[in-house]
Amino acid sequence: MVETSEAGEVFTLKRALIEAFKTKSGMLSAIILAFFIIVSIFAGNIVSYDKALNWNNPKAWEELPRLAMPEWACMIYSKNFPRTIIIDSRNIEDYRVIKVRTPVPGRNSSSVLIEEVFEYEYDDFPSEVSVFFDVKFGDIQPKIEVYWVKPDGSEILLFKGLAKLHNFTLYITKDPKLVEKLYEYVEEVYGHREEYIAPSVVLFAQTGEGMHTPETAKVLKTDVEKYKLRVKADLYGKDDDINVKLIVYGKVHGFAGTDDRRRDIFVAMVWGIPIALSFGVVASVSISLIQALFGAMAAWYGGVVDNVISRLTEIYMIIPFLPILIVISFIYRLTIWMLLLVVVALSLFGGTVLTIRSLVMQIKTESYIEAAISYGASSWRIVLIYIMPRVISVIFPGIVMSVPAYVFLEAALALLNLGDPTFPTLGKVISDSLNGGAVYHGYWWWVLLPSSVIIFIAVAFALLGYTLDKIVNPKLREQ
Repeated sequence: MVETSEAGEVFTLKRALIEAFKTKSGMLSAIILAFFIIVSIFAGNIVSYDKALNWNNPKAWEELPRLAMPEWACMIYSKNFPRTIIIDSRNIEDYRVIKVRTPVPGRNSSSVLIEEVFEYEYDDFPSEVSVFFDVKFGDIQPKIEVYWVKPDGSEILLFKGLAKLHNFTLYITKDPKLVEKLYEYVEEVYGHREEYIAPSVVLFAQTGEGMHTPETAKVLKTDVEKYKLRVKADLYGKDDDINVKLIVYGKVHGFAGTDDRRRDIFVAMVWGIPIALSFGVVASVSISLIQALFGAMAAWYGGVVDNVISRLTEIYMIIPFLPILIVISFIYRLTIWMLLLVVVALSLFGGTVLTIRSLVMQIKTESYIEAAISYGASSWRIVLIYIMPRVISVIFPGIVMSVPAYVFLEAALALLNLGDPTFPTLGKVISDSLNGGAVYHGYWWWVLLPSSVIIFIAVAFALLGYTLDKIVNPKLREQ
């Protein structure tokens, strides 16, 4: 792969890359690309592939908070935002769980007391509180009572009734019937009923005036006494049992936060990087090489071949690429890899064909080509072995600089809801954030983090492409 400057200096592609990485812009692009390549290689070790496959499965994310900021947001806001607390009575090794079963003499029934005790040392209130029940019973439904006990001794009866299902959830801060219990608790403390209360605030606020809204309430942090979820159950069968999982949802989570469906954005970022790189690189390399090959064939064979390729190139260059791609994506709902094939198919002929044709018209008159003809080399051998390596170094900067265009193309189709809906891509996350009103409501991490990854990928390839172009193109070389 050789390129010769006007001064007669010869550049192999390897040498051009070495020279590029000696420059500041080349070094910066190499660092950025090395980071993304390492993440792509070890994506399965960083985040399991199962999490990516379950991106659209709500059950896979039920333990994560909704619209939580990244954990490092605590440093930005100088505030200790709450993390999610999960306590499961099935985890017998958890010191925060107390489960006592008391049999009733002479009967198969028993009473079960479950207490889940935890500390709370954060500066803000949680976003939600939910209790998940797993109840095993026969013909007779167990009787259940659920209490919330605060460190100051306040006790709130949240639920009293029968377990009608084996698995059910009490959304304490969302269910209107449960929220009504908190209204009654506030009315008991205040002596009058408030028009509005914030349920998660009431559960974790210091008891007294102003405890119903986040603007006036103060967080009740634990000291000697702790918060408790107390569950009492009367079971009427010998094999009956009950287990409880308490989730106090925080306001920060992980490195990248969560979206409105509780999904970890970090999962989409880790798996979105290899998808974006693969899509961009494969599209750019394959399209550029195919167009270069057609350009070389047109120049070498001439005649009918040249006319057909030239006319097809002219037709392709006036066909509206993006509208056709949008229509195909809308009709067939393509996967990410089928979308890649369509992009390549719609770009078989383009400007590179004409550029390489013009270049090969000069190359084929050179002495080493005439020598190859004289010893009987076939036309295909001359094109593939003698001409293509010569032109690749010329188009390589263009290959590198066109990668961001295809990365942005995938993101743009996702913004139009025409991308692959089954797998987390960077474009899909950005699309979901805009549909979820992230910009309007200030969920900056939901938009900014995946967008930043795309921008850094584009900057890295643009810097490397521009540096290579200055090296292999004598008109751009620095004096």
